[in-house]
Amino acid sequence: MRKTLILWLAVFYAAAIDAAADRPWRTFDEVGKLAEIGAGIAVVFSPDLAVPGNREFYERLGFVYVETPNWNEALRELDKGFANDGIRLAVIETHGTNGHGLKVQLGSEPGAARSYVSLGGLQERLGESGIPAAVISACNSGRLFRPGIYEALAPVENDPLFLPATLGIVDASSSFQRDGSPVRMLRRAESNLETLMEGEVREFGSATRAVLEGGSNRSLSGGGRFIVSTMLLQMLLGDESLQLTSEGHVDHLSRKDFTPEQRESLFRRFVTSMEDVALRERTNQ
Repeated sequence: MRKTLILWLAVFYAAAIDAAADRPWRTFDEVGKLAEIGAGIAVVFSPDLAVPGNREFYERLGFVYVETPNWNEALRELDKGFANDGIRLAVIETHGTNGHGLKVQLGSEPGAARSYVSLGGLQERLGESGIPAAVISACNSGRLFRPGIYEALAPVENDPLFLPATLGIVDASSSFQRDGSPVRMLRRAESNLETLMEGEVREFGSATRAVLEGGSNRSLSGGGRFIVSTMLLQMLLGDESLQLTSEGHVDHLSRKDFTPEQRESLFRRFVTSMEDVALRERTNQ
């Protein structure tokens, strides 16, 4: 069975946004080249959730790739990415810290490089950069929307996941107005866990591999390994079951998740769709 990393994601049924409509990304059916898949999209990874080949894999698909344990650095990279690449969506692939804050870190040791950002702090900085939307693919994302911590995080001493913020906490400024923000902060509308899956480029079809490897059969960094979330797969596949919301919050933890068979099915559809795009690209050359 495919190696997976389970991320707890508790969310609320409210003001659902159909992912097939009014979405700031394109699906596989809407692109003609593999490098167009991630055009206008940034992915932000916590380093301890990534693998060595991640950056190269995402960048070859056209994504702006951000991986750092320092949220201030990540936000500067997103600002630069908007100026250079016109980012219209940031996908946040980080820890949710049991719903106490978005965490990026090098590891789980108490002294490891680590920082946190509140949703309000992220929303404010994205608005300043001009990025109009973010999808939160992280633990307990519904809990992150709680009014009491939306603008400013409250450090929790009795939660083993809330480790020392060795690189600080980014909160919203005192002048931030959530209702006036132009940035949509999106999460799943149904209660669900989020899963990260590990894959390898060798699992793709020959046309996909030829494009990703530059037509020279050279190996990609990290052995061509990469991490992808069920959230991002559903987005790119145009999965009709995916609904997103920017409203409401939850207090409890949901344990609902995709079955291993459903996760594997998503990944196989991903492989097939990548090959379809690669074949279209080859035909149009």
